[in-house]
Amino acid sequence: MSTAKRRAFTLVELLVVVFVITVLAGLLFAALARARAGGRAAVCLSNLRQINIAYQTYVLDFGVNPLGDTENYENRLRFASGGVHWYGSAVETPGARLPASRPLNPYLADSQILRTEAPVFRCPSDNGYRSARTNTYLGLAVPELLTNTSGKGGSSLYYSFGSSYEINTWMYCQIGSLFGFGFSPPGTPKPYFRPRQGPHTVVVSPSRLALFGEYGSFLAGRLSPETRYDRDVPLAWWHGNEIAHVSMLDGASVVLKNTQSPTTQRYTVYLDPVAHRFGGTVLPESSSMFR
Repeated sequence: MSTAKRRAFTLVELLVVVFVITVLAGLLFAALARARAGGRAAVCLSNLRQINIAYQTYVLDFGVNPLGDTENYENRLRFASGGVHWYGSAVETPGARLPASRPLNPYLADSQILRTEAPVFRCPSDNGYRSARTNTYLGLAVPELLTNTSGKGGSSLYYSFGSSYEINTWMYCQIGSLFGFGFSPPGTPKPYFRPRQGPHTVVVSPSRLALFGEYGSFLAGRLSPETRYDRDVPLAWWHGNEIAHVSMLDGASVVLKNTQSPTTQRYTVYLDPVAHRFGGTVLPESSSMFR
């Protein structure tokens, strides 16, 4: 009785099989990475929608934009979009607290003391600020803002500022002004920010006005790469270069390509793009400034 002779794989055939498996694995890993990034992006946009709903409800109740209840004038704007304070120490189990000094918090949680870390204020892709000049990580912590950093350091803006998101500060700026940024104590400069402004002061279409966004996108998105480099502007584009997640005044949360301008046909950070940009000089929207 004869037996069939078994043919073994040659070295070339083995190398071909290994190559094919490697290519397929690379494609699979790339697809999985895109899927994970897409999932993180979806969570981030959902967070912005929830914060926007809280803002809309607050405005219905009070008629004006939210403003942080704090004596620190810089934090009045930081607190406006809600967020977390930390308690405990680095050697203890850290906890999250939603203080009433952040006026949107009561619209997003039933209790000021949380068992979790309030994920609605955290973008899953938040990995902090990076330097526009060196592309290195910038560790941040704000002592007057947080009780402590709960052992997290400045690993993200969420752990540094209590939120990955900020409100568009131009929502508080007097229409037609070109200078002034933030609130200041009485008797000091910067007279252009008004605490009693709200959606009733908006001139531009609500679908174009950026209301909330990821930290830093409202500043860096207005500047050219050269200016960002010269000023070493902190960058926080976590979803790709010049890609920002933004929630508009009409409630939509969208992915925008920052185009190195505060105003385009798709979006603007100004209540009245013409008056803000040109100090009251009226130009038609067909101007090249809006393209």
